Amino acid sequence: MFFFHFTTSFLLLAFLALFRVVFLTVTLAGFVGLFGWIMVASGLVDRPWVNAYKLSVHLGLALITMAFLLYTILKNADISVFPIVTGKWPFVLLTLVSFQILLGGMMSGMKAALVYPSFPMMNQFFIDPIIFNLDFWRLDNFVHYDRSAFLPALVQFLHRCSAFAIMAVFLYAAKNSFANSWIRSFSMVILLQILLGVTTLVLSKARIPLFWGVAHQAIGIVCLLLSFKWVVDIKLKQTS
Repeated sequence: MFFFHFTTSFLLLAFLALFRVVFLTVTLAGFVGLFGWIMVASGLVDRPWVNAYKLSVHLGLALITMAFLLYTILKNADISVFPIVTGKWPFVLLTLVSFQILLGGMMSGMKAALVYPSFPMMNQFFIDPIIFNLDFWRLDNFVHYDRSAFLPALVQFLHRCSAFAIMAVFLYAAKNSFANSWIRSFSMVILLQILLGVTTLVLSKARIPLFWGVAHQAIGIVCLLLSFKWVVDIKLKQTS
């Protein structure tokens, strides 16, 4: 009788845990699909390309779903590869990478690379003066971002700055951990991502180069998952 009760309780707890994971996964996937349709529908009215904001929301939800699945795997597999470091720098890194990917979605949605296909200059300027022109800092220019070069300039400038901020934060966070092979590999991935971003930018003459753009997006997702795993590894080690 005790064995039966124990087995039933164990199976019930396992079922509830599995149901929670499946329910959250299906719910997140549903939101991804819903915003995917909202994003696509935005390209069927007035202009033949999707709204940059809706694209970024769709991308963000998809990556949250991917991160949740990765967390579920890591929590149960006990695969820890990143070192524990002092401070909150890995979390800061994850925040910056997440922000950078959303900026990348904005870049893609508004085709900002076509406006300034040069590096390190933004055409003939290091920083386009339009960013500092207060006349353009109006809500209308944020909503109707394709009517002027203001928002593409601002988003591309932030995207450039964020890339080097990510590298700086990573180097500081990992300054005593380069003996770890995963840290060294992560540094190479970040460097590759910056090079892919610059290559995609300078080749954006009249159209975005598909191969380089897709490669840049793919390695960006790898950067996000690596930074997420670093944070999860630290959390799991601290709670074990």
